[in-house]
Amino acid sequence: MSVTNLKKTSHVRQRVAIFVGIGGLTLAALVLIGQLYVWFKTGHWPDLSLATLVAPIISGSKLSAWLDNPQSWYVLHLAITILIGLPLWVWILCCATVAMFVLKKD
Repeated sequence: MSVTNLKKTSHVRQRVAIFVGIGGLTLAALVLIGQLYVWFKTGHWPDLSLATLVAPIISGSKLSAWLDNPQSWYVLHLAITILIGLPLWVWILCCATVAMFVLKKD
């Protein structure tokens, strides 16, 4: 690749990184605002975590059975349970941040 093409590629990657970062931040804020709206309206905080999205997908699988009642790998179970219990907006924000730094890297 020529130097000009490398500069163009680097410039495009930086723009994509900014877009992903701003988009992720916006989406995370919208999810949080939506949760706050429901909470203010009903007085009940909506459980919108990664677990609520993954549960229907893994329902009836061995992974689902292990998450419900682990027979081994207890510390891994604890770590996974903590991670998938995080709010969805936290996951979106973290993924956007990581993607932004990976894309921005020259």
